[in-house]
Amino acid sequence: MNMNMRWQRGEGGNSKSLLYLVFLLSISAAICAWVWAGVIVRGTDQERFNYATEEAEQAIQGRLDDQLDLLRATGATFTLQRTWLHANFHRFVEHLDLTTHYRGLHGLGFIKVLPKAQVASTEKAIRAEGLPNFYVHPNAAQTTQAPIVYLEPQTDSNLNILGFDAQSDPILSEAMDDARDSAAPSLTTEDPLLNVQGETRPVGEFVMLYPIYKDGEAPSTIEDRRKLILGFMFCTLSGRVLFRNVMEGEARRYLDVQIFNMKSKGVLESVYKSSRSRFARQSAITVDTTFPIYGRQWILRFNTSHVFEQESASWLVNWILMAGSVVSILLAAVSYTQVSANRRLSAQTAELAEQESRVRQLNENLEHLVQERTNELKASNSELEAFCYSVSHDLRAPLRSVDGFSKSLLEDYGDKLDDQGIDYLNRVRNASRRMDELISALLNLSRITRSDIVRVPIDISQMARDAVDDALEASDRKDFVVTIASGMTAEADPKLVNVIFDNLVGNAVKFGSVATHPQIEIGCNDEVFFVKDNGAGFNPAYANKLFVAFERLHSPSEFPGTGIGLATVQRIVQRHGGNVWAESEPGKIATFYFTLK
Repeated sequence: MNMNMRWQRGEGGNSKSLLYLVFLLSISAAICAWVWAGVIVRGTDQERFNYATEEAEQAIQGRLDDQLDLLRATGATFTLQRTWLHANFHRFVEHLDLTTHYRGLHGLGFIKVLPKAQVASTEKAIRAEGLPNFYVHPNAAQTTQAPIVYLEPQTDSNLNILGFDAQSDPILSEAMDDARDSAAPSLTTEDPLLNVQGETRPVGEFVMLYPIYKDGEAPSTIEDRRKLILGFMFCTLSGRVLFRNVMEGEARRYLDVQIFNMKSKGVLESVYKSSRSRFARQSAITVDTTFPIYGRQWILRFNTSHVFEQESASWLVNWILMAGSVVSILLAAVSYTQVSANRRLSAQTAELAEQESRVRQLNENLEHLVQERTNELKASNSELEAFCYSVSHDLRAPLRSVDGFSKSLLEDYGDKLDDQGIDYLNRVRNASRRMDELISALLNLSRITRSDIVRVPIDISQMARDAVDDALEASDRKDFVVTIASGMTAEADPKLVNVIFDNLVGNAVKFGSVATHPQIEIGCNDEVFFVKDNGAGFNPAYANKLFVAFERLHSPSEFPGTGIGLATVQRIVQRHGGNVWAESEPGKIATFYFTLK
């Protein structure tokens, strides 16, 4: 008696330990999946962000290179023909049509480096060209001066600064020295010529200079560069206009950008802000990048846009943790139910063992006793099925409440909400419906796993035709060209094989609808059945993810679905002892193969 009591206590302890172990393992798996998904999503977002910032940097560099090409091309004319009349330069610039082809460019001109002794003769020559008010100013005591001798277009403000000695301004002087000594273009931190014109300096204005040497070639030493400098081609630029709509493609969709000119250490001046970045908002990713450009240090500040954050799968990370927790609780509950059933079965088995000595006397009652025990086992399984149904109902009830109250809010208070509030409520409803679909898909997958397989001869060709008819009836596209091989047969469970074709044909219609001339082919080669379409296709590098639950190679906005269908197909095929695989390329034919043994 004492030995029997000790055995029962030990059995109960082991059952509880198993229950705790199942829950611990399942919740650990959920946490690992949550962490892994977080790493993948963050890595994917960072990769998209990096690619977009590279595109933006190249676009910004390209805009400045266009201006530099203009200075180089214009400067080449000065080395070929050093004596230019203002009328010739005016016609040359007019032919370039600066307003149309060079956005953000206010003026294009030439600064000539002159010995002090040549200033008077230069003034006389330019006055003789039709500019009677030309004179070099301010009068400086240096041995050389650098007056602006050409500047187009010839507006009143530009004519006022003809003859201005750029060397007298510290900002221009520093930029000219850098360009001359480095034989490379340079930028100023601002546009000091606006101060000479008497105009208020807008934010983001600056000057680009390009050195021109005698004979055209840059000398190899700094000393020779200073001796042989002829002057500087320059242009005045507005960053606000120059970089307007600078970003295209992924950069335009995913980024807001701000450009700052580093005037000195810790002092930044705004050069440009994209329209969206003018509104304060919290971004998922914000990065400041040092951008060296023509002797200056610019700071590019990139923020992720609403589009970037909407296309991120970060929402899925928390959903995985929530779903994993729910599944862990379900598994623990199922394990508890199963342990309870096993306890009862063990007790019954022990009771039968104790009654072996009376088997002959109880033969007439044996059949009744076995039936009774079988009914109890069936009742236990029914309890398990009812529990799964109850859990499904309890999960769906709050979802339906969320969806119902959201709908009521839209109907009763929609006129009091702004577009963003309505959009949020629509997203809540869409998420609720998607969660309901996922719960249904999970339960369906569970039922398929538990159901018995009854193999009978079936007509695969007819089954495929029925699946195509159902899929096309539900599709918006009716112009599919469908080819189904005749005479295909197999010995399998007809209900389960019908589920296979419903999923594979449904996917073929869904993804094939993007093709101009959609086609579907269903056939069999050496007992290998296949379903082929010419739709969106997929990257073969990710083919191993196709049959994993919730893994998707296309976003839900492109192709809706639960992500359970192919996992269900694989489960059915494996239960028949077969294999399933797929071959494709992005935008080309996708083919799914399976066998039934």
